[in-house]
Order: sequence, then structure tokens, then C-alpha cells
Amino acid sequence: MGLKGGLHTTGAKWFMIESQRHSYHLVDPSPWPISGSLGALATTVGGVMYMHSFQGGATLLSLG
Repeated sequence: MGLKGGLHTTGAKWFMIESQRHSYHLVDPSPWPISGSLGALATTVGGVMYMHSFQGGATLLSLG
């Protein structure tokens, strides 16, 4: 049994704590939030363009 860094650890638990840098979970970066927000922006702008009869509004609405 040992006490290091304010954490009481024993045996196999020691390896798990040493391999972690943070006491909280960090997720890997994901491209989906930016992709989703760009799609929502294209849908919104395309919808407004379509409702105001701008050329290309329906296409942008569909792509978004």
C-alpha cells in the first residue's frame, strides 16, 4: 500500500492511476459538431433564399 499524490493506491489500481493524466474523462476531437453547424447554417440560409424566391435557394436548402 502506498500514498502518492494524495491518492491511496494498491496493486493493480496504481497502474491505472499512473496512466491517467486527469481525474476526468477527455474525449477525442470530433468533426461532427462543425459539420452539423455548417449544415444547419446552409439549411437556414437556403430556406430563407427559397422563401424569398432567390435563384439557388432550393439547391442550398436541399444540400443543407
